[in-house]
Amino acid sequence: MKHVIFDFDGTIADSEHVALGIMNTLSERHRYRKLEHEEIDQLRRMPIRERFKKLGLPLRKLPGWAKEYNELFEDAVLKVAPFSGMPEMLAALHAQGYAISILSSNAEENIRRFLVQYGLDFIKDVRCSHRVFSKDRMIRRLVRQERLRSDDVIYVGDEHRDVVACKKAGVKVIWVRWGFDGLEAVEPENPDFMADEPADILRFVVGENGVSK
Repeated sequence: MKHVIFDFDGTIADSEHVALGIMNTLSERHRYRKLEHEEIDQLRRMPIRERFKKLGLPLRKLPGWAKEYNELFEDAVLKVAPFSGMPEMLAALHAQGYAISILSSNAEENIRRFLVQYGLDFIKDVRCSHRVFSKDRMIRRLVRQERLRSDDVIYVGDEHRDVVACKKAGVKVIWVRWGFDGLEAVEPENPDFMADEPADILRFVVGENGVSK
């Protein structure tokens, strides 16, 4: 294993509270119904396509919403912190010589501000796209550009779509339990590993212990 790719929101950054507020702002702006707090647990059990269908949000509008979301996130990024143990784990990976990338549908400027704020700006490779379902293509492009083999790479993410993208791209994936999507949404896609805490990611990547499924 040479290269570790991370999702940002819900994996590195504990941004759920900000994300939900922004989603409701966008719902109000575009005259869709707001997300009720009591719906959150139910939505965690659904893949993103089903989630948006339940909320009455057309998938064709996602790229435009992603752009607006990122603009609103810019004002809130300083309210977002990393998950406990994540900075230490990332620093340990970096110190041991692993290449680290971030792939996200958030904006690059937002992510870089976050990385600087928390002393994580040793992560130089940040790749972003407004296309919510394009991560498989982004992963393939990274592997090709960095002249890697698929088994040199592992992806770390919190969502059903992350696992699906990795399966399409032919790379292994660690799903983290602390993000937005619940086990019910992700388990049918059979992620290679499941992490209960950031230290599990480090133990797996450096080969000390496998992360239990």
